[in-house]
Amino acid sequence: MGSQEIFKQGSRTFYYSSKFFPADKLEDVTKLYAFVRVADDFVDSFPQQIDEFNKFYQEYRSAIASKKKANNPIIADFIQLANKYNFEESWTESYFESMAADLKTVRCKNLEETKKYIFGSAVVVGYMMSRILEIDDRHQPQAAFLAEAFQYINFIRDIDEDNKRNRNYFPQDELKKHGLKDLTFDTIGNNKDGFVSFINEQLDRYFSWQNQAIAAFKYIPRRYKIPLQTAVEMYAWTGRTIRKNPMVIYERKVKPTKIRIILTGLKKIIGL
Repeated sequence: MGSQEIFKQGSRTFYYSSKFFPADKLEDVTKLYAFVRVADDFVDSFPQQIDEFNKFYQEYRSAIASKKKANNPIIADFIQLANKYNFEESWTESYFESMAADLKTVRCKNLEETKKYIFGSAVVVGYMMSRILEIDDRHQPQAAFLAEAFQYINFIRDIDEDNKRNRNYFPQDELKKHGLKDLTFDTIGNNKDGFVSFINEQLDRYFSWQNQAIAAFKYIPRRYKIPLQTAVEMYAWTGRTIRKNPMVIYERKVKPTKIRIILTGLKKIIGL
């Protein structure tokens, strides 16, 4: 499967939002997404593809060490991208570290542990995106906030799915504060008020992080800003939808439609 198809299958919001990037940047964003998605899919599949994940990582490490072109085109494209934009190798290692953590049961005791996971799974990818979009490294803190926000709303949206994978990325001390031992349907059925207050607390954090990221959008060229603004609005729509009815998490996966994403981007282009 090529990078384009991996991107299309992996994320509706990012895929259609990214269509508003200039062609050269879209190609590079697609290569980045394909690389991180392949690794993510290995650990998220049922059953997990542990051998395939380890092989993918070793192929990457071997290509880096030998400085020879990788046989895997997804890896080869990513390394070319990393060289082109001067990605720090530690970013990729952090990404693989967080993906490897998903091969086990994930339980974060506190926000510090949650943010450590998010750093590897999302923040470093945000740093890579910033380099692709030629955003000054001085704005890395805002890039981190945006990546944290995107990852956090995914955590909220995917609670039911992550339960099946025996994962809970939320701070356990915050669950306890709301009288919850976990986020299984049976548990929240016995404490819906606690669940609603917990979700609202998590949504408040998501919106706070996202708003801090948006403050730096004025430094982004307009031709790059539109797809980012589109993605931000779509995730904000997801957050508002869940806030209206937190139980929707157990009924369906809350995602904007293709039409909603495209219309939002077009409105950004014409200034509405």
